[in-house]
Amino acid sequence: TQVGSLRAAEHIAKTRRQPNPIPAFILPPVSYGENNLSALREEYQTQMSKVADFDRSTSGMEDLHNRVSDLCDHFFYRAVIDNPSEIAELYKLYDMALTQRSVLSAMLFSAQTVGTHGAALVDRQPIVNTDVRTTRTLTKGAASRQEEVSPMPNPELWFETLLARQRKVSVSFRPFAPEAILKAVAGAGLTCIEWGSDVHAPYKDLEKLNAIAALQKQYGITCCSYGTYFRLGETPMEELPGYIAAAKILGTDILRLWCGTKSGSKMTPEEKKNLIDQCRKAAAIAAERGVILCMECHRSTLTEDCNDAVALMKAVDSPHFRMYWQPFQWQTYEENLINAEKIAPYAKHIHVFNWTEMEKFPLSLAVNQWRDYLTRFTGERALLLEFMPQGTLEELTVEADALRQIAEE
Repeated sequence: TQVGSLRAAEHIAKTRRQPNPIPAFILPPVSYGENNLSALREEYQTQMSKVADFDRSTSGMEDLHNRVSDLCDHFFYRAVIDNPSEIAELYKLYDMALTQRSVLSAMLFSAQTVGTHGAALVDRQPIVNTDVRTTRTLTKGAASRQEEVSPMPNPELWFETLLARQRKVSVSFRPFAPEAILKAVAGAGLTCIEWGSDVHAPYKDLEKLNAIAALQKQYGITCCSYGTYFRLGETPMEELPGYIAAAKILGTDILRLWCGTKSGSKMTPEEKKNLIDQCRKAAAIAAERGVILCMECHRSTLTEDCNDAVALMKAVDSPHFRMYWQPFQWQTYEENLINAEKIAPYAKHIHVFNWTEMEKFPLSLAVNQWRDYLTRFTGERALLLEFMPQGTLEELTVEADALRQIAEE
């Protein structure tokens, strides 16, 4: 907020608005036929989430930017509506495409000139330059550029800094080295960790995997699960044994996988059948190797909806094919309680965080809520801190204290 306000004020001060005549807008010819707006929206939103979320791919963003630019240039020929009553929906999608093109341009420019920074993990590379930035990215249409800005005021005086010291919370630790993370985990009194296959523990990097295993032993931390980005129905099944081998090097028999590329409500019966067949094959491989594969209620997967997730568990019917549970930040507390009860019989681990829609909060503010969630579960499960809202390893201790308050009830 502080930085954004500063930059906005600086931009207003530098920019002298001149009265410009509003150009005439000629309504382009509209294409009529079978409405394809929903399909176009789903396609481009899914791709945006895939390559330009917190885990960003430069080549993927570049390819998507080219595709979105092409869509913008030929939008009124490619987008089709059934009748004139849908024109408002047509222009809403056009606005989304134009915005997506500008955002991708800015993200690409930032990825190429700055690299990994803040919450943006670019090409799975660590942060290289930790200096305070003295430039900003400006975007107009499909083009972005960089300009110098005045130095930021002392961050020690920012409102967010002072508030964070009161909240003492943290966020994802992707930018940090494994040893730094393990040191913080041990210092916070935690006993286990889930490594991700995207940055810290790539399944093909045996040297890195063995180094992490040695560090775990040094700091007295065990690996309770391997968070992979193996996507059933998309990643070749031949790669699964490699992920399982990596998990065993880390010392765990539980792997987290992704189930498909879209929600069950958007799958055809044939697509759903094929994906379930893939799940059964994966479960058989897991059984042969003595491990458990776990899905999550992730958006844009077959297990996005808890009812679909339970149906999948019953269809696969294997103790080697199970679930994680975490509250869905777009649902109410009551809805999450109901879903926790549905998933509980199949849940191996639980991801713990305090997040409402897009805003993250300290876990200490949700202790009672989480105690209620856990009443739906029986037996022992790892409670794994995830999606902590601030950003330093040092703050992990307070979040761990809140987790202990939840678990000790």
